[in-house]
Parts: sequence; structure tokens; C-alpha cells
Amino acid sequence: MSNTLILILCLPLLGFGIQIFFGRFLPRKGDWLSTGLIGVSLILSATLFARMIRGMDPHFLFTDSW
Repeated sequence: MSNTLILILCLPLLGFGIQIFFGRFLPRKGDWLSTGLIGVSLILSATLFARMIRGMDPHFLFTDSW
């Protein structure tokens, strides 16, 4: 799960970095790359959300104590 979280955060950043340094050399200026990596990040976020909802315990209680 933590690997998925890291990917969700790093994929758009990776797309930005590639776009900045190599965007002018890519076909159509690399617009598909950034959009695709953000889309993959969205799909990973949705699957992670579905896993969290499916495994939810209705009797879970979160308390803080100091």
C-alpha cells in the first residue's frame, strides 16, 4: 500500500520533470505524457479508495488520548 501511495504522489511529478527537460523533443510536445501519468495516478487513487472502503470495519472507533 505504501508503494501505491508513493506512486500516486510521484507520477505527476515525474511527468512534470520529463515535460520540462525533454518535452520539446517528444511528439506533440509531450502533452500525452503528462496527461497519461496524471490519469494513471487517478486510477491508482480510485483503486486504493475502493480497497479502503471494501475493507472498512463499521465498528471501528478512533480515539485520541493525551
